[in-house]
Amino acid sequence: MPSIKDVAKQANVSIATVSRVLNNSNSVNEEPKKLVIDAISLLGYKHHNYDQQSLKNKITIIGLIVPLISTYYFKELIESMERAAVKDNFKLMIFNSEEMNKSTEEFLDMFKVHGIKGLICAVDSKMIDKFISLNIPLVTIDHVYNNSIPSVTSDNYQGGKLAAQKLLSLNIKNIIHIKSSSQLFTHESRTLGFKNELTKNNVLLNTLNLKSKTPDLTQIEEFIKTFSNVEGIFCSNDLIAISVINVLSKINKEIPKDVNIIGYNNIHYCEISSPTLTTIALPFELMSLKALKNLKLVINNQTLENIHEILPVTLIERESTK
Repeated sequence: MPSIKDVAKQANVSIATVSRVLNNSNSVNEEPKKLVIDAISLLGYKHHNYDQQSLKNKITIIGLIVPLISTYYFKELIESMERAAVKDNFKLMIFNSEEMNKSTEEFLDMFKVHGIKGLICAVDSKMIDKFISLNIPLVTIDHVYNNSIPSVTSDNYQGGKLAAQKLLSLNIKNIIHIKSSSQLFTHESRTLGFKNELTKNNVLLNTLNLKSKTPDLTQIEEFIKTFSNVEGIFCSNDLIAISVINVLSKINKEIPKDVNIIGYNNIHYCEISSPTLTTIALPFELMSLKALKNLKLVINNQTLENIHEILPVTLIERESTK
């Protein structure tokens, strides 16, 4: 059972401040008061003078559900969502869907305990089915489930098209695509945009479908050696692209003199790789703001202007392309 001392430590305030909040004192400023309220909610602290549900009702707690917290893409998404939540006075709780092997009743109990008012899901359809059954307001982000569940996505098809147009502008014909193992709509859409643009320009595309989420350098090296005259490579995400940079260095291919590389997502490491990586940038901040705005409308039973919002992406040119 957590103590008042635990609450003070979690909120990084004095025990006296916690006590004043518990006794509904007006002498506590809003910022430390919110820190105490959040700490009480997180720790499940109970006190005879403290009406936890009353305090919960003063803040809106949102659940963000992602497949993996450790991946670079979801790290960027989580950070942008946290910044957006602060701007809109939301409290964000993050869940890893791969660890959520609970029953529907357990989910409901867990969300009730934490006072969660709505969910933003960045998971595949199989997981979303479980959350829909909870009848909790829900919005998907960078993933479209169906025509009745609101979504906010980036324009993945356009992203693939922009990558193809960049490589074609360099007047090169020997192009390959290295695709992640993900079967998500977002990855399939960017692949389709890339392929269709090349087909329109009479360029044949050879694609490597990676077998695992973590890029296999041996598999990538063997595929590139099969197409020794390759001039351009488009990768489904930046982690794959940075892996390709390492492989090309190993086999003495110069970037971009011999091979041009384009990634996808514009994670932080694109700016510090050697060479720095040309990539398709997702509007993480805008996606997060829009998703929270739409979820708020759903929670309040208000009508959304667009049930599916598609936000533009941009090509960020760096040293890995001419």
